[in-house]
Amino acid sequence: MGSMRLDCDFQHEPQQSQWWQHSLPNGQPAQVFLVADPQALAQAVSRLSYQGPRSLTAVDIQGVNLRAAAGRLCLLQVAFWDGGGLQCFLFDIMQLGEHVGALSPFLQHDQAPKLLYNAQLAATVLAHKFGITLAGIIDVGVAFGLLQKGGSLNSVMDYFEWCDVAVPGQRAQWSEIDANHEVWAHRPLDRNTLSCAVQGICTLHATYPLLSARLCASYGQNALEMLASMSHQLVQVHATAGWSCRHAGLWIGEQGASKEDVDDPGLDDWLAKRFGNDKNKKGGAAVANRPKSPEHRIRALKLTELPVTAVRATDSPRTASWRAAVAELAAPPGGSRQRSGSPNLESWLARRTQAKNGKDDPKSKRSASVPARGEGGPEEKKNERWDASPFGIGLPMGRDFVRPADDRRNWAEILEDEQAKEAEDEEDIFEQLQQQERERLAQAANA
Repeated sequence: MGSMRLDCDFQHEPQQSQWWQHSLPNGQPAQVFLVADPQALAQAVSRLSYQGPRSLTAVDIQGVNLRAAAGRLCLLQVAFWDGGGLQCFLFDIMQLGEHVGALSPFLQHDQAPKLLYNAQLAATVLAHKFGITLAGIIDVGVAFGLLQKGGSLNSVMDYFEWCDVAVPGQRAQWSEIDANHEVWAHRPLDRNTLSCAVQGICTLHATYPLLSARLCASYGQNALEMLASMSHQLVQVHATAGWSCRHAGLWIGEQGASKEDVDDPGLDDWLAKRFGNDKNKKGGAAVANRPKSPEHRIRALKLTELPVTAVRATDSPRTASWRAAVAELAAPPGGSRQRSGSPNLESWLARRTQAKNGKDDPKSKRSASVPARGEGGPEEKKNERWDASPFGIGLPMGRDFVRPADDRRNWAEILEDEQAKEAEDEEDIFEQLQQQERERLAQAANA
């Protein structure tokens, strides 16, 4: 789930699975099951396996700085009715870790309806962090937009008040939770935090009858099927973005740790390019010891060949996930030959010179007017002009031509010599190509 560091991480204690009966503000009891270990998870998964087309489950997620494919996912809440009454499961995602994959059959079951307040966030986060693609979703935001002709919700409390199911003090309770952004990451979870989570998911579950009645009154008996179809499309789009980030190894945008404890891969890359790996230079040692950036991890693991422009440290998590999705969709087929795989001009010229002279000569032939690579002092670099393309890739423009001080030729003589050398080079190239063709034909005839 990434390397996000929070202040509360230094005070963690193990969260114990537990069960209790919670009394909701309307006096209705809810059976709460806090799932914090694999054994309790197996029991919860067994009970969720009975959810089908004739049942409805409310699902919500909580975390720290949870947005797009970033932040830390801490808690997953589930509420549903069964023969024992209203059930509420609270899954401790932080402690369960990769065991959360056991919830995949339920979360990916397209015939088990699930009501979510923010399906697009849940779809992206679960796909990104655990490879789970939600299905069977009924999104509250989509339903609200249909009923309010394109309106949108700012918070779950706005939705509760719109449904007239909010209880006194609930908004203040949620505001207090939002003010302490790390509250969901504390372990063990505070009793007030657990109470807020239980009340929130149970209230969400209770809104479905009213929501469905308003939709059917406005759009007819097919309203729920239309809502399910629109929610499915929304989930697919955002799950694709989460999967793209997962495949590309982009674990970006995690906030919350103190600046002293956070490595800056983007800065490392810049220091490496600017100063190299010389430990006597600024940043050299840090570059060698710190982890590689997402771009380098992508290329090292060969997960997805993304262009440099698909990874930008200044992007928001939403923009970064979009770039990864677009880059993955725009990537050429795996079997196609990449242009970068072709020999460059310098290597070709080096091979030509070696064949012509019959000896190793790694240096390519250059025009007398072009300075050799690596030559020239700071003043030359200072006078070099660059053009920044829309994709942030610098392209060198015309270099100022400086004639050697001891060159007494006039410009006409210099130009004539340059043209003669270029003609000689072109003639050599054609001769070499003809020789290679004759050898190829001879080998084919002998075969």
